[in-house]
Amino acid sequence: MTHSLGVHREGSTLNVALIHLDKKEIKIDLLRSFDADVKPLYILEAVLEGRSPAIVSGLEASEICIREIPFKISNKRAILASLPFQAEACIPYPLDEAILLPSFYPQKEKQTLVNIISTSAPSLEKHLKSLKEVWDIDPDITSSLPNAIKRFCDFTYPEIKTCVFFHLGKEKSFIGIKITSRITLSKTLKWGSVQFEKSQDSCIKDLSRMIEFLKTKENTPSHLILTGEKCSRLKEALEAEFEVLDKEAEHALPIGLALEGLYQDERTAQFRQGRFCPEKTTKKRKKTLLSYASVCLAMTLFIWGASHLALNKKEQALETQLNSFSAELKIDTSSKNLEEKIFAIEKKLSKEKALFSYVPLVPKVSDVLAYLSTHPALAAKGEEEGINIKNFEYALVKYPKLGSSTDPYKAKVSIEFTSGSQKMAREFREALTHDKVFIDPKEEVIWKVSPEGYFASFHLNPKFGAK
Repeated sequence: MTHSLGVHREGSTLNVALIHLDKKEIKIDLLRSFDADVKPLYILEAVLEGRSPAIVSGLEASEICIREIPFKISNKRAILASLPFQAEACIPYPLDEAILLPSFYPQKEKQTLVNIISTSAPSLEKHLKSLKEVWDIDPDITSSLPNAIKRFCDFTYPEIKTCVFFHLGKEKSFIGIKITSRITLSKTLKWGSVQFEKSQDSCIKDLSRMIEFLKTKENTPSHLILTGEKCSRLKEALEAEFEVLDKEAEHALPIGLALEGLYQDERTAQFRQGRFCPEKTTKKRKKTLLSYASVCLAMTLFIWGASHLALNKKEQALETQLNSFSAELKIDTSSKNLEEKIFAIEKKLSKEKALFSYVPLVPKVSDVLAYLSTHPALAAKGEEEGINIKNFEYALVKYPKLGSSTDPYKAKVSIEFTSGSQKMAREFREALTHDKVFIDPKEEVIWKVSPEGYFASFHLNPKFGAK
């Protein structure tokens, strides 16, 4: 939000401040007051020029309660779960009517300080009703006047992090303490500038008691920011205790409320929650939800259409292949749908005799190794007489393939070995020659002798697995 309108009701007068953000610089466009018989938003239409600023109002200091509760944990979810029970003893209204706005400030040793600003539902309802009936204003954000003063202090005196603030209204005033980004204390005084002019001594005496109370708090700030109505006698009384600053003091509240709407960060106090949520916000959320639902529906329809188109292309390609298979198998499938064509081709193929065995019947490598390791002729009777295989090769020399699908599976084994006994080598050769179960009897057993050892090559029985 680049524009914000702060509205502060004081008696029958409405004070407003219009500000905007221009390249990270905050500029004040308008400061004005309206009586109860006018409609401010209608009058400001020419100034707003079609813009829709965030409208921010503020509850009186007497309508809110500020408390700080320390927690010995740092988990926000756990703190929020126990917060209502902890706050019930600290706030002056029933828990079912309370609106709590907690802010979390991490401390040392995994502890958390929770600063709670609260109000009651009846107070908020009365505030909103008054603005609507008198000035036809439905604010987007309802904060509090102490929060507005905090924003004003940070904006006007950014170098002062900790201070006491005092606002002098026409009918009542309030005083409090700001420490960095939080308000730790806020007290209402039941007199304003009107009563101060009538009984100055009494009001100053009441203010002195309040200042003494503030001094009982630890680390009371030395600076006091004075806002509201101009009063030299009051300023003199405060200067006896503090270093008083009062720049742009008269318009502090509407400017501070406008700043609340401009920043809208985690420190913004927004009491309009739940059933008090602004109608504008509700409509915006519904519009966003409707837009999101429309995008989701459009994406769903697009995905469905794209998937349907891709599926149709795949079905057409499959049907082309099925028609080709049907022609080769001499099946008439012209009047059948896709599933019927697949079923007819499957039925025809199931009756066709296979041209070759899909699983080789020749012995596997593991079978050959088992055969050699357990063959009686290779059983070592001693390290000097035993046969030691140096090299072993297993190869499929013939198998069905494209162009020769009727070829059988034929495997050939070649081994190189040494033997400490010529007798054992001779017995192994005779065993290979006469074996008609594992060895193919139709093929020759090749046997070679060399100084390095022996070489044997033989074909495996192609019908071994059928036995």
